[in-house]
Amino acid sequence: MADDRRKGRGTFGDGCYRLVRRLDKAYLYSRLTDRIYPLNPGMAEALESSEPGSERLRNLELASGAELRPTPAPPDPLWIREHVGRALDHEVQQVVLGITERCNLRCHYCIYSGKYQGPRTHSESYMSWEVARKAIDYLLSHSADASPGPAIALYGGEPFLDLALIRRCAEYAKLRSNGRMRYVVTTNGTLLSKHARELAIEHNFTLLVSLDGPAEIHDRNRRDTGGSPTFERITANLEDLRREAPDYFARQVRFSVVLAPPVDYASLMAFFDGAGIACMVSAVENYGNSELLQHAVPPDLEPVSCAFEDAGRKWKSGKEPDPTRRFAVGLLGASLHRIQTRRQRPDIGHYRLGQCIPGVRKFFVNS
Repeated sequence: MADDRRKGRGTFGDGCYRLVRRLDKAYLYSRLTDRIYPLNPGMAEALESSEPGSERLRNLELASGAELRPTPAPPDPLWIREHVGRALDHEVQQVVLGITERCNLRCHYCIYSGKYQGPRTHSESYMSWEVARKAIDYLLSHSADASPGPAIALYGGEPFLDLALIRRCAEYAKLRSNGRMRYVVTTNGTLLSKHARELAIEHNFTLLVSLDGPAEIHDRNRRDTGGSPTFERITANLEDLRREAPDYFARQVRFSVVLAPPVDYASLMAFFDGAGIACMVSAVENYGNSELLQHAVPPDLEPVSCAFEDAGRKWKSGKEPDPTRRFAVGLLGASLHRIQTRRQRPDIGHYRLGQCIPGVRKFFVNS
């Protein structure tokens, strides 16, 4: 069993889960839902280092002691067509507006840096108001039953390079949606000027700010077009926002953290737990960029192992994890939470969900 795990073929939870490694990525397959879940590096390593019967594994064994029930017969094709049609007509949840392909940073690992095979590179392209308006109108006309309501995500490049368009989109959507619209802005945080902060507060934007850790970690990769570090500018803007609107800041600001080798988990955990702000953590993608692998080292996961176990116990019992463990929850939470809260049908328990419906959860409109 332990040998199988080291080879990437480990099974857990009475055979209900299987850990699979392909190239430099790890996945967990669930027989109960017939779904494959991408794992963060930390979660995969923690699972592989666990022994059968350990607390880590027990936290994943949702069906422990329960018999795997048969998958129901496929639904009627007519029902599928009606279900898909209803979802596309009334349940579209989010539009992502690529406000611009221009960016004032040149992060070493950026997918648009030109170091990767396939993706676009930075350009001077900006979205027109006509395109943005049509995208918002489409969302509003197809989201009557969207839960918890329609949302606009603003993306780039750096979206705050076009503050005027963001303002126009927010004011238009607010008027057309009778205040139902929600907003998420993915930003590098360097352009959070007073006007940008006032706009974010006025429309209750959720700000997803890219910050990779303390200055010595963040500035290693996230530099501006002139090669200068950005940590001090970002944190100064965030402190201004915290001082101007403390309640808004606590409720609506999140960190987007990218792990790039070498990863110092202890420093990251101390920094983000101390910051008191929720974070989303992802690992840098290789995509053929060999430069990113030059400093790769085996991670030391001991700093987050206890937090991992605690989060699993809390979610298993229907509770939220310790709110002070921001980094561990951000690193492991998305994968673990999807597994622990997957949908069920009362007549058969866990069941296979099949494919998503493209364009319902979100759709992207470029500039």
